[in-house]
Amino acid sequence: MLTDAQRAIRTRGIGASEVAAVLGLDQYRTPFDVWADKTGRGPVDDENEAMWWGSRFEPVILDRAERDLGTIARPDANADPESAEAGHFAHPIAPMFAHVDGMLGTMEAGAAVVEAKATSLSDGWGEPGTDEVPDRVLLQVTAQMICSGSEEAYVARLMLDKWGDRFSIFRVGLNGDLAHHVVGQISDWWERHIVGDTPPEITDRAPDMRVFDLIEREAGKVAQIPPEIAERFLRARAAEKAAKAELEVAKAALVSSMGDAEQADAGDFGKFSYKHVNTSRFDQKAFKEAHPDLHKQFVVASGYHRLNAPREKKS
Repeated sequence: MLTDAQRAIRTRGIGASEVAAVLGLDQYRTPFDVWADKTGRGPVDDENEAMWWGSRFEPVILDRAERDLGTIARPDANADPESAEAGHFAHPIAPMFAHVDGMLGTMEAGAAVVEAKATSLSDGWGEPGTDEVPDRVLLQVTAQMICSGSEEAYVARLMLDKWGDRFSIFRVGLNGDLAHHVVGQISDWWERHIVGDTPPEITDRAPDMRVFDLIEREAGKVAQIPPEIAERFLRARAAEKAAKAELEVAKAALVSSMGDAEQADAGDFGKFSYKHVNTSRFDQKAFKEAHPDLHKQFVVASGYHRLNAPREKKS
């Protein structure tokens, strides 16, 4: 769980783990998500499931990495949260900071960064010992090196779904051109979207929709939106409807081709099965009719946001 001091630090710049999201290269977060978080408009999430497990695996991964790299200094939880002893390094000019998992030998600027990663995703990883790491990881350790004045970083990776050679170490050297690009992009993005308080454009991926649920809306107020935005939504909705219809047809054709068989072998495409599944559910309607007073005691008021849109584009 983040402390108040750590939350305060996060609002003053872009963290190393957020750089990929700002640049549109993080599959888990969008630039809009980062903007909402930095401007206090997003939901407060201290720690999700992946973060919880990652923090628990981190010391174990670093312990294992010491067998190959030597002594790894760790952040001091009792130190000033903005000090090197606490693993915190801030860029002297750009609105960017980094928290490192560890450093070789000493927690001082210039020492090699050590980043611990526990993952089940193999995409983007190359041969152990190389600098072939996913873009998101490359940008994170690059930002860590920029902020800490380091020339190299080691990524200690633990594969969670692999037996045998599940632990590997990758070495990433500081790329001057990439570092210059990152500092420039982060500085420009911060000035435009945080200082200018302008939300980033939503393009290829949707941000956390809870951001919009937190907005207090004025009853009766009508906003004028660009026609192309409305057209994009209506076109996507129509495509979804068509895709669902095609899926039903394809499903019916597949099941029909099975005849009376419970399973089907489609060669390189794998095996399919069509089986009856027994389930149990609570019959709320029957319970309400049988015990109306008791039902009222357990009714909880709730709500949600629903988007109502025209059935088709008006000519």
